[in-house]
Amino acid sequence: MKRPVLLLLAIGLVFITLPSFFERLHSDEVIYWEVASNIASGLGAVSETSNNRLFFWHMPLPFFATAPFLKIVPHIFTARVISSLFTIGTFILVFLIGERKFGRDEGLIGAFLFLFSFQALRFGGRYYLDQYGAFFFLLSLYLLMDKRYSFAGISALAAILAREYWLVVYPFLLLYIQGRRERLLFVTPAVAGVLGFIIFLLFTSNLQVLRLYLFESALMKNFHASVFGHGFGGYLRQLLRGWVEFSILNILVIAGFIRTLGRNRRILLLVLPQIAIVSLIHGFIVDGGVTQYPLPLIATLSIFSGAGLKMIYERSIGAFILRRQFTTVAFAVVFMQFIAFNAMATGISLHKNIGIYAFGYSDDREIIRILETEAKGQFIHGIHGAFIQERGRWDWTDYMIQEAIEKDPDWLITYDNYIEISSEENLRKGLKIYRIGPYVMIHTLEKGLLGLAVRQKEFPKWALLPIQNPGQP
Repeated sequence: MKRPVLLLLAIGLVFITLPSFFERLHSDEVIYWEVASNIASGLGAVSETSNNRLFFWHMPLPFFATAPFLKIVPHIFTARVISSLFTIGTFILVFLIGERKFGRDEGLIGAFLFLFSFQALRFGGRYYLDQYGAFFFLLSLYLLMDKRYSFAGISALAAILAREYWLVVYPFLLLYIQGRRERLLFVTPAVAGVLGFIIFLLFTSNLQVLRLYLFESALMKNFHASVFGHGFGGYLRQLLRGWVEFSILNILVIAGFIRTLGRNRRILLLVLPQIAIVSLIHGFIVDGGVTQYPLPLIATLSIFSGAGLKMIYERSIGAFILRRQFTTVAFAVVFMQFIAFNAMATGISLHKNIGIYAFGYSDDREIIRILETEAKGQFIHGIHGAFIQERGRWDWTDYMIQEAIEKDPDWLITYDNYIEISSEENLRKGLKIYRIGPYVMIHTLEKGLLGLAVRQKEFPKWALLPIQNPGQP
């Protein structure tokens, strides 16, 4: 293995893997952990949030990739470490592809632009699905450069099996390949794989599974929720906001890519479909450009951004001073961007999380400890319930607080700024309330009381500091 690759691996472990042991839980990764854990225990790709039936919201490859490791160490950290390795693999592939296409300096700058992007730093070490799809997509591009078209086709199929959104990108990747024979070699493994899967489902009378993944998974649900859930005007306003935020966060990546684009417009076939699909993801519409969804897009743009930034540098600063110091200047700028993102993330809060890494797993550990002691055999509504072995049942809350209240669980765990609790003393006596970090955990001592004492309130998902401490008026 080349020495730069080993160095990049070490850097990735420091910036992506190490922080994953301290980051606060996120609702999505808990569901994914539960599905992978059920596979590891032999129950199959099912989730209690879907009544222990097939979990078809997302494609299954990330769950099967982590399941063997969860069988050995059944902890959320295990899934995070595996996911962080896919992010680091994407980081290394950005370098390898950029180096092959443009040169070592350009490859390194592009790779570090990706690694130090807001999305990679904040989300790259968590158990999300986006880094799995990004890794296999970039691996496909790398194999194409080696003219290993069949293996590239298998990797592109794996990207779809990792994240369903690549199904939209796949035809454009096929167009990106030049030559009829090359395209045939690329598409053959995918056609064979899909036909084999359909034949298998026909023989097992499980064709319903294919229908669920195609028409009722996240791809279709996101399209409907994004466009029709906000009205077309609201959708466009929120979409514009999301891309403005994304552009501010990744201005160097975008500037470098645009400069390179002037010399090779075919690379739009790799980028425009990703922009289109991110624009339909409901989480991107709701939470904006600071979310994890554009992570694969940043990786793709970064392949070309290093070369573009070098061209910009040579036409501006390098034309007068520091002519041969592009790499030094670029690394200095990228590192200043890294510092700026940390400062910015301290001034912007999601659920009162402070810092780019959203540190605070100690709060989650404390909640799990309390539930293990006091919630045996009871109904827990909140992400931490997934980790309680002796629970009665659990459900996923996320933003759907009112629905959670209507189910009248014994325990409700959510964020403190998501709900209002009645100030009436008689109602409060029937509740046991814990405030831990950004969380509020409510134990209902009398059935039916939760709906009277607690209600969902309007809340800003992203808010500028200063933030009130839990319990302050």
